[in-house]
Amino acid sequence: MRTCLTSGPLGNVFSSFASLLIFFCELAFAADIPLKLERFDGPDSSFINSPGNGIEIHGTSVVRAIPETIAGDGNWVLEMEYFGLGGVESVTINSGPPFEPQTVRPLPAFGNSEVWSPYVARLNSQEKPMLAGWKELRIELPLKPDSVLQLRNAHLRLERPGEFEPNPSLITNSAEASVLEDYLSKKFSSEISSIQIGLDEITIQGIVEGHRENLFLADIPIEYLVGGEKRYESLAPFTPNATGAIVFGT
Repeated sequence: MRTCLTSGPLGNVFSSFASLLIFFCELAFAADIPLKLERFDGPDSSFINSPGNGIEIHGTSVVRAIPETIAGDGNWVLEMEYFGLGGVESVTINSGPPFEPQTVRPLPAFGNSEVWSPYVARLNSQEKPMLAGWKELRIELPLKPDSVLQLRNAHLRLERPGEFEPNPSLITNSAEASVLEDYLSKKFSSEISSIQIGLDEITIQGIVEGHRENLFLADIPIEYLVGGEKRYESLAPFTPNATGAIVFGT
């Protein structure tokens, strides 16, 4: 015996459920689209390709991001990892070609990062949708002349439901501006005078006043709050010399 649901309330429910199932399957199985990153104006010594489809940028640069396959319509998100001391503030993106001024939109800044950090940016906002039929992205990165930014694993993916809605917990945990200003304005007798980053090690130099024993350098990620429950990520012991100077290598 064969049963066929074609009409009536039960048939409507089945049809709606099937449509909803197809929608969620499409969302769940939509593959990420890798992006090829290259200098927009052609090769240059300030733009270095690195393993894992990564790049290293020295100073201001404009990056061309080419999807491995056509992205098509959808609420696309740019996702990658970055490493860069000082970060980059005024980041913009455009879709094309052609790359028209009216389709330029700002992206979130790259914060200061001393480790590989995630970067996620919404591309297809309601205020400025992507150019219909776009094939490439143009990303402007106005770095300072002596700054270096590394990017890797750049790809596009579909936006997740509620992904960019305000997170009340982040707002609750934000530090007051006055607290930050008080902390940053303090003068300490001990200080770090320089940090040198090499290929295989990091050298930290500074001066210590007073105590000479049980001293540690603390790794404090930028997202940790002053007075928060967790004060540091890790500790590294060191001993200054007789004058209080320290030279610490990792």
